[in-house]
Amino acid sequence: MARSIEPDAKAMSHGIAATGGTLFAEALSFALCDEMPRPVAQARVKTLIAEAAQAGDPLQAIVEKAYPTLDAARIFDPMQHLGTAPADARAFAAAAREAG
Repeated sequence: MARSIEPDAKAMSHGIAATGGTLFAEALSFALCDEMPRPVAQARVKTLIAEAAQAGDPLQAIVEKAYPTLDAARIFDPMQHLGTAPADARAFAAAAREAG
């Protein structure tokens, strides 16, 4: 069974999009720390999320309007938040192949 398991990138993208960008709230709060203290950044993110929900817009669109100099495309790019996952997955797959 494990040999037939594959990631479904389209479904994963849909799941991320369904959050309206709130999945990246923590990353956004850290990015805002360049401009303000962390507690203020966290409060600001909560406000931005509320604004996005009220407007029916994705959080990224609200952030781009509120902070035009912030690299929102990078903050809201899932590929920027993988950390060591790809290398860990490759190492696991290699170890599983070696184990037979």
